[in-house]
Amino acid sequence: MKPFVSLCLTTPTDFEGWNIRWDREKQFLIFQKTQSQRNCTTIKPLAMEQVYDFISRLFEANDWPPRWFCGTWSEFHGWLYVLSDVAIWLAYFVIPAIIIFFIQKRRNIPFLPVFWLFGAFIILCGSTHLIDAVMFWWPGYRLSALLRLLTALVSLATAFALIRDLPKLVEEQPNDLLREYELEKQLKKYEGEIEELRKQLALKNNE
Repeated sequence: MKPFVSLCLTTPTDFEGWNIRWDREKQFLIFQKTQSQRNCTTIKPLAMEQVYDFISRLFEANDWPPRWFCGTWSEFHGWLYVLSDVAIWLAYFVIPAIIIFFIQKRRNIPFLPVFWLFGAFIILCGSTHLIDAVMFWWPGYRLSALLRLLTALVSLATAFALIRDLPKLVEEQPNDLLREYELEKQLKKYEGEIEELRKQLALKNNE
């Protein structure tokens, strides 16, 4: 027999007047009052079993109908919902691409982990909108829940990083950042000139 959690009964310590039977199909113990069937309850499996079931069926969507069939959607309302979510998802993916481009162009960027957290946070936020649009045809509520959990965790990590680094960011002097940026530009220029001289020297040696 599987392990079970405690009962949620009106009088959990008094089992008089209850019929107890095992439902083989649902794998549940059923406690039912003899006088009435109004107070019927089942003992649910432990949380770990539910977690295992959730993970093993992460990409299954047979337990729910597609969102088109949940409620009464007009075509205008449904497509407005879907296209808005897709547009938000596209915007959320363009913004991290710009952040990554910026990081690759700059060296020694201060607070670099915060940039990466922002990128992950924005991508995950976009993913929740994408899965919301997809669920009009494929009701992947388990995958949606997992994405929302990851979004929540990354959001909290981003907020923590901002709170932690905010005093440093306030103390950062704009003039120092501008001077550092100018020095980086000069360094790249000199590196390009040195590389060009090396190529010219190699050509002369080959002659």
